[in-house]
Parts: sequence; C-alpha cells; structure tokens
Amino acid sequence: MTKAKAVAQVAKYEKWLLPAKDRFTESGQTVGEIDLFCKLYMLKASLPELSSGAMGAFYTRMQALPGIKKVLDGGSKLGMLHDYLVAMP
Repeated sequence: MTKAKAVAQVAKYEKWLLPAKDRFTESGQTVGEIDLFCKLYMLKASLPELSSGAMGAFYTRMQALPGIKKVLDGGSKLGMLHDYLVAMP
C-alpha cells in the first residue's frame, strides 16, 4: 500500500471517531476497533504519522488496553502481535 493510499484510508476512519477522538464506540473495545488498531500497528513502522496524527489518541488508548498490551509485550500465550499478522500483497 502506498503512503498516500494509507493516509486516505485512515482519513475515512477519522470521521467516525466519537467526540473524545479516542474511540469509535462507547466501549471502545469492539472487534472492529481492535482490527483497526492492528492495521495501524502494521503500518506504523513505515508510516509512523498514522499513529500520531488525528488517530493518535485512538492508537495510544488501544495500545494501553490490558489485553492488547499483554500481546504487544509478548505476554500472551499465543505470542506477540506480529505473530498474528500476515502482510497482504
């Protein structure tokens, strides 16, 4: 995915953020939000601005959730997050 395409895709999501700008739903822990976090996590290495721009509050809150933090820190019995992710062509 090109940088421009990734930025455009993230911009589409930004308009659905709730007023606090750190979640899309009241609970903030839906499968869709976790899926979006994983996508941003995959893109972060090559496009760090995606996790610090308008989606920064969402990204920061999600990575601090206990379950996600456990996976990011390698504490999950199933491995680290990158073990779950497969790059698509």
